Amino acid sequence: MNFNKRKLLVFPLGQPIGNFYTTTMKSDELYSLSKADIMRIAEDEIDGLLYDGVQRELNQKKVKKIVKYLSQPDATFPNSIILNLNMNYFIKSYEENEKNYIEFIKDENTFSIIDGQHRLEGLKEANLNIDVPVSIYTNLRIDQQQEIFTRINSEQTKINPSVTIYQESTGKYNTPRKFAAKIAISFGVDRKSVWNQKIKIVGKKDMYSKNGVISLKSFYEPILDFIYNDDDYYIVREKIIESNNRPKLIDINYTKEKYIFWEFYVKGDSASVYKILNNFFDACKLIFPKEWEEKNKESILQKTTGYYALMSVFKKLYVKGISEGDLSLKYFENMMSPLNNLDGKINAKNYSSSGLQSSKKLYDEFAKWIFPDSELKEDFFD
Repeated sequence: MNFNKRKLLVFPLGQPIGNFYTTTMKSDELYSLSKADIMRIAEDEIDGLLYDGVQRELNQKKVKKIVKYLSQPDATFPNSIILNLNMNYFIKSYEENEKNYIEFIKDENTFSIIDGQHRLEGLKEANLNIDVPVSIYTNLRIDQQQEIFTRINSEQTKINPSVTIYQESTGKYNTPRKFAAKIAISFGVDRKSVWNQKIKIVGKKDMYSKNGVISLKSFYEPILDFIYNDDDYYIVREKIIESNNRPKLIDINYTKEKYIFWEFYVKGDSASVYKILNNFFDACKLIFPKEWEEKNKESILQKTTGYYALMSVFKKLYVKGISEGDLSLKYFENMMSPLNNLDGKINAKNYSSSGLQSSKKLYDEFAKWIFPDSELKEDFFD
């Protein structure tokens, strides 16, 4: 009986679980040899069937994100796709002329994917056929495959999100993420800022955040949300690269009322954004002097819960202020003056200490005083 055979140059490695092989394969070929496995994963998600392999849903949102990433001219996948070579299709492993090979039958069931199906599906949808590194195990039991998957996805060291954001601030391309990161970091290191030493730039207290109460990630996210929809990151980044790193040439328009900082970003005007936000934060300290005291450890105003509520207030005040031509410190102070009666009361006992629902509860309280008869009070981070 003639089978469609494949001879593959490999590099064998010995580890406690047993031998496995590393090599590279074209993504299209790899997809065709694991197509049945990918289809079973997709079928699970749609029909709720019990997949008889490694339990992993194919997340279409993640696949779409990978497709967007692959549109970048500097896209790369250095990590191996991890496979199990099903024994029914394995023929032999051998050495020839001091090189190692494995031989197997080519079939859509040849490989089951232990880790990397989203990358492979993304490459397929992006219509890219590139070299990908692979690690190939042979004849692993289902429980062994699951154990490898779990180890890869739960026990490897995760990078602190704040560190990732800090690294964005030093990136080559002037993306919205870089723009927002630089502004957020500036508030933490500017000695005149009310947030000086209070933003944990790498996610933990250090010499730049001795009084850290909020992570860079939490501080940065609302600022980024005021610039654009981050789901468009790779679209915008590609346009940045095409325009030779000049955001002003980007032909994307966002609603001014929703993405209030987009035009500042396009103009590269971070100084104005910083000034406007600084006016607002200075006003916050004037309105809430007790909440801003270092000795007040009960206050949640400067923590994520309070900060998110404040930033939602800021957005409403910005829209009103820009229409009136006034975003001064005095404007923000006057608008928020009714909140002075809450000073010293913004703690976990009254508003809980974490989660968006707690932030919304606090925002609703703020809005009740600032916008008693206005529709502006209705929305929280709309």
